Amino acid sequence: MKKLTSLMLFDLKYIWKDFLLIVAVFAPLLMAIIFRFGIPLIIDLLEGRINIELEKYTELLSIVLLMTVPVMIGMFAAFIILDEKDEHIIPFLAVTPLSKKGYLFYRLSAPVFISTVLSFVALFIAGYRNFIQPSTLPVIVLVGIEAPLVALFIAGFAKNKVEGLAVAKVASILLLVPLSFYLISDGWKYIGGILPPFWIAASYHFALHSSILLFVLHFFIALVMHIGGVVLLYRKFVLSH
Repeated sequence: MKKLTSLMLFDLKYIWKDFLLIVAVFAPLLMAIIFRFGIPLIIDLLEGRINIELEKYTELLSIVLLMTVPVMIGMFAAFIILDEKDEHIIPFLAVTPLSKKGYLFYRLSAPVFISTVLSFVALFIAGYRNFIQPSTLPVIVLVGIEAPLVALFIAGFAKNKVEGLAVAKVASILLLVPLSFYLISDGWKYIGGILPPFWIAASYHFALHSSILLFVLHFFIALVMHIGGVVLLYRKFVLSH
């Protein structure tokens, strides 16, 4: 417990020393403010030039916002892991009572908790509280698992923070995945199903609009893909470190 407390205190000091990490933590909330005030303002300014009914896209905007939270928090966790790798902290912790497994458990579980909490906060700030329903709660909680998925992807394929920034740009593509579900018609949209976030968007949509059977089916696939992805990326990280 003392080891975990020390890591938490280190993280707080580390965040304030690195501007990029400060941005990663607060970016989802800033984005929520933009969604709340900025997008409607832009639509009003463009009124008469383009015909956009914002109400039609609020569901899509809400899931994009939801996805932004764990992606940013996952990047934040990955950069800390890469920094600790460069400073040879991970091998040191491997021979302590905390162990490498305990270290990774903390590094991966904390982002899940933070992402889940910030997801609810972001939806409230953006004015999307009507999307927080009993049917969508499992999806919002599942979104948190996206954080360790992103963290392990970046930390597993990058050797240092410089490479981490490049890999993070690839990981940011995940934010575009919900667009394939909402904007592509017919069965072609399911091409996006090769990536876990697609099933998050699908289960979120069916939780709001469709039968319990379709929701359970898509949610189950989302759960399996996220857990499977975390397990595979975890094994890759452990083997390479």
